Amino acid sequence: MKPLLVLAVVALAALPARTQNNGCITCHDTQDEQLGRSVHPMVSCADCHNGNEGAGEMADAHAGGFIGRPKPAQMAAMCGSCHQEAAKDWLRSPHFEARLKGNPAGASCTDCHAPAAELTAHGIVHSNRDDSPASRLNIPLACARCHGNAAAMAASGS
Repeated sequence: MKPLLVLAVVALAALPARTQNNGCITCHDTQDEQLGRSVHPMVSCADCHNGNEGAGEMADAHAGGFIGRPKPAQMAAMCGSCHQEAAKDWLRSPHFEARLKGNPAGASCTDCHAPAAELTAHGIVHSNRDDSPASRLNIPLACARCHGNAAAMAASGS
């Protein structure tokens, strides 16, 4: 019995922080899988979304300042809690200025840092990976998605 208990404790300790005592993955398993493959596998749901990860019921989990899909300004604050310099740069950028003017075409964190297939923070991959829009090889393509599109540029007022 004692070796089984030790094995269970070791197995639990090996789990990423986001899966320990996390009721969120009961309903949000796809997001958990994306996060596990991302550059942020140790970030917990509550680190970005607030709420109560240990709750067994959705209403309880989504209480306490829960943020579902963050708005770009909220995303800058969330991402900026760890990436302070990048957030400061974004807040001084034309992308943020466009958002301030109510233009949804202004790029936010995930627009440039998440693969097109997973345009959420859950799918952000390290910029040294070939599938990252922020990799050296893909920056021109990522920027051209908007800046190479005359309609998108016209919509942004640029």
